Amino acid sequence: MNSELKIAIVGLLALLVLIWGVNFLKGNNLFVKSQAYYAIYDNIDGLEASSPVRINGLSVGNVSNIYFHPNNSGQIVVEFTLTEKIRFPRNSTAKIYNADI
Repeated sequence: MNSELKIAIVGLLALLVLIWGVNFLKGNNLFVKSQAYYAIYDNIDGLEASSPVRINGLSVGNVSNIYFHPNNSGQIVVEFTLTEKIRFPRNSTAKIYNADI
């Protein structure tokens, strides 16, 4: 192999590791299957993407995306992913709370 090909392979591998690392630091693991859920709120009180999702204090996922509702109602849609296989009843509610003292 000539040196240009070796440099190209190393560069591509470095780029892939960089993409994986950035996603990992955001809380998105590319190798773990997760289920996406959506919740609609009027006020999210400082909630940000990559915030942990907890059930009874156990971290089971994270917030992946936050955006305004497409119907221009002013409501906010929060997309969160759970890495654990947890079953919820249809009438379940997702509450936002602050874990600080």
